Order: sequence, then structure tokens, then C-alpha cells
Amino acid sequence: WYPETDIAIENSVFQETGGISVGAQDRFISLKNNVFIRQTTDPGPAFEIWADYDDTTVAISKNSFMSTDRIALGLKYSASLPGSAIENYWNTNDQTVIESMILDSNDDLNLNGEISYQPYLTEHDIDTVTVINQWSTYINFSDFSDYDWDGEADILDTDDDNDGINDDDDLFPLDETEWEDSDGDGTGNNADMDDDNDGVIDTEDDLPLDASETLDTDGDGTGNNADTDDDGDGVLDGDDPYPLNAPPTLTFSYAGNADKPIAGISITHT
Repeated sequence: WYPETDIAIENSVFQETGGISVGAQDRFISLKNNVFIRQTTDPGPAFEIWADYDDTTVAISKNSFMSTDRIALGLKYSASLPGSAIENYWNTNDQTVIESMILDSNDDLNLNGEISYQPYLTEHDIDTVTVINQWSTYINFSDFSDYDWDGEADILDTDDDNDGINDDDDLFPLDETEWEDSDGDGTGNNADMDDDNDGVIDTEDDLPLDASETLDTDGDGTGNNADTDDDGDGVLDGDDPYPLNAPPTLTFSYAGNADKPIAGISITHT
């Protein structure tokens, strides 16, 4: 884009773009209170200005560049380009990351002191807007957050806390340590000592996620309350005088003559 007049790009949202490139010839260019969200795979900067004339001046401020893994701002020129690019938000406070997001002609972030980038904003400018859906409905930037600092706003992020569980399936979408709450008591299963709230703590509960069961005597995966043969001895509990005890296996030793029976019990010596 090579505008024939001075230009001001303000209060706009650029989402899923391949980048904007502006050529300047003796112009004033203002970029203010814009949001650049989630660039496409295009390798170019989110916003780029290139100029070959000394009379071009740029003013870039109060913008929010959300993709920390991409070049956000590119200034390409062969002549001095006076202006300022201070007070922009880069979705991180890491100086090294911010420097990787800015590319000027010498890639030194300075060019003889003509362009300055610091100070940076540590949060979104209050007057900046953002998009909440594809039809570009706007809200105040105070509602625009990025809980897990992954460069993708929560309103667009499908996993806000970056715990690997999609927000739609996560009962605690802003807590990376929790995602399930089996008993609905407001405490996630990882922290809850009694996940099914049956009064038996998980470490003593054979079925910690089933409020109707606590014991599984025979370890068959069916709790005693539902199991018709609790001890798994083949005799139904209703017919079993010892429903929690399977027939024992007897082991004993005999110090006498192994070839003679005891009380009618035949003993085989091995």
C-alpha cells in the first residue's frame, strides 16, 4: 500500500492477517490503539513501514501486538526515519522476546537514535479495543485478557489455562491444576480429598469417583453395593453365609510320618 496522503490507522483490530505493508514518501504515518491478533503463517511483520525519504515521519503508540512468536513491527528504510514507536504493548515483559518482535533496517532497535521503542507498556492501553467475534463487535480492552500468556486472547483461546483440556471440557478453565470436579463441590479432584463426597476419603475408597460405592472386596471393578457376589467365590451373597470371604486355601506342615493319614486326611509328601 502506497498512500498519497498522510495516514492514521487507529482503533482497529487485525485478526488472522498476513501483515500490513505501508510504503511512505514524504508522509506522516500514525498507528495508534490497534490490536494485532494471531497472525497467519505469512512470515512478514504484522505491520511494516518502508520508506526512502527523509521527510517521512512515523508515530506508533498504544498498540497491542499479541503474537510473541512472530515479528510484530518492521521498519524498513534507506534514509533516516524520524519518529517514535514507544508505549506499545507486546504481550510480554521479557526484553529479549520484545526485541525479537521488532525488526528495523539494522535490526538494532535504534538507527542512530532516530526511532525509539522504550518505554514499553506493561498492559493494554485502556483506550484500545478488541474484537469479540468475526463480525468485529468491540469491547473495552480491560476485558481482553490472556491468562496463560500464550499470545492468544482468552476470548479466542480454546484452552485459556494451557492445561491441555479444552475450555468446553474444563470445569476450571482458568486453573491449570484442575479440570474435573466429580462431586460438584467447587474443589477440583486434584485438591479434593473426597472426590465423590461419599464421606470416605479417596485413599480409603475403592471407587473414589462413585458416591454409591466405597468397597470392592473381590477387586472385580464392581462395588459391593452393586455386586451380587462380593467375594467372587461363585456363591451369590444371598446364599453365602460368608459373603465377604472366599473359601480359604489351607497351608500347614506335619512333622510326623508323611505316608500315614491324619484324621482321614491323606497327606502326600513332596
